Amino acid sequence: MKLAYITSILSPGNDAQSIQVGAMWQSFGEILQDDFFVISPKTKKQKSLKYKTCKVPFTLNLPRTLRMLIIALTGVFVTKKHGVKTIYTRDILIATIFYYLGYKVGYEIHKPFETTSGKTLFKLVSNKIKIVAISQALKDFVVNKYNISNDVLVAHDGYFPKKFLDINKLVASNALHQFTNISLDKKIVLYTGLLNENRGGKLVIEAAKKLSHISFVLIGRIDPLLIKNDLPNNLIVFSSQSQDKIYQYMVGADVLLLPYTKKLKTWKYHSALKMFEYLATKTPIVFSDIGSTKEVLNNKNGYPFLPYVDEISTVISEALINEPKKVEVDLKKYTWSRRSENIISFIK
Repeated sequence: MKLAYITSILSPGNDAQSIQVGAMWQSFGEILQDDFFVISPKTKKQKSLKYKTCKVPFTLNLPRTLRMLIIALTGVFVTKKHGVKTIYTRDILIATIFYYLGYKVGYEIHKPFETTSGKTLFKLVSNKIKIVAISQALKDFVVNKYNISNDVLVAHDGYFPKKFLDINKLVASNALHQFTNISLDKKIVLYTGLLNENRGGKLVIEAAKKLSHISFVLIGRIDPLLIKNDLPNNLIVFSSQSQDKIYQYMVGADVLLLPYTKKLKTWKYHSALKMFEYLATKTPIVFSDIGSTKEVLNNKNGYPFLPYVDEISTVISEALINEPKKVEVDLKKYTWSRRSENIISFIK
């Protein structure tokens, strides 16, 4: 099967959707080889890619709909030229255009539609294209809301096993302590990425205050609204690091935090990328027991808590005392390669 991934999303990039799209390009490309094509916007950060790519140059200041139409027109030219009859996308406008042009379409949905145009287009084609949802909760929502009679594939996000194979726990722990200048006898609780109130920022700050004997480390970015008052001395913030270093520090930590709250707009339906990377490290994960996170994490592979200060503090202490939980069974299910294989089989 020849497949073209057509998207208006910029990749490579540092935001979650750019990383997710890039991971899918890589895994699709490894499976389909010369039968895989990418049509996407041209970015300043270009890298050598193993699959056939058409990077569309245009001004990013153009209206979003016009940008997508340009991408779609380019996609038509490229697919016709190479005899591609199946496309995959995260853009509902692109999915709709290619369906009515006679292509087989795989559409990946990440959250409920917020715009009238998005809802209208999805309702128009939802029973005519192949839909991939990033969580069971999202699948249930769209099936019920749009009366979808066809099967919808649930495909959670994933991780690349090779990124973690050669990371030694002891070496990683020493590297993290050296990077943070925290003594080796101190336990480190780590959060990576953007931390704001919706993602559990207040919970982390209050937990650090209660557990003053433990070092809390944030590598990424913290919302300025969270630091109107001074942070506790045992909560240290570092700027973003290279992805390879982040993986090493995840492995070296004593506990990893995933403290999302119900203030996060997508808490019911999302599939957080870092959740699968956290699992791959085999480091204990303390996570909010809410929404679609529970489809992947549970009390067998992590330490759940309800998003309250007393709960998170108690569960962090428990995770630091207990032996790490085994997560090998979960790891086999959540690789980008397995995800791509499942999607290819589904949309054929």
